[in-house]
Amino acid sequence: MEILIYVRWDLPLQLIPSHFLLKGIADRVCLGLIPTSEGSWVTAVKALRSEGGMLHVHGNVKDSEEDLWAAHVSKSILEIARSEGYCWEVSIEHVERVKWYAPHVRHLVADIRCRETKDVTGTLC
Repeated sequence: MEILIYVRWDLPLQLIPSHFLLKGIADRVCLGLIPTSEGSWVTAVKALRSEGGMLHVHGNVKDSEEDLWAAHVSKSILEIARSEGYCWEVSIEHVERVKWYAPHVRHLVADIRCRETKDVTGTLC
């Protein structure tokens, strides 16, 4: 069974009642805020299950900076995960060019896979 929960991720955390702070419950999180969803990345990482999941990160990006943006998203999600105590491998599965938002500005969606990693002994790093 799949459950969809919609929360306004653009609200500052102090305005969201504590019973709505969704931690460790999601297999995937859609971060559909534009021009950037960066302000909600910490909340999204916290919402994923401890074993990880998928983040669909939206953003409006200059067409000449698409690769830089994707690398920034991946690196930032990894840093957030580590700061939250998760031992995840973070990888970009796909970057979709959704549409032109303005001249030389694209609306992109990066599919970011987060997976638990283990060392050679099978222990979580």
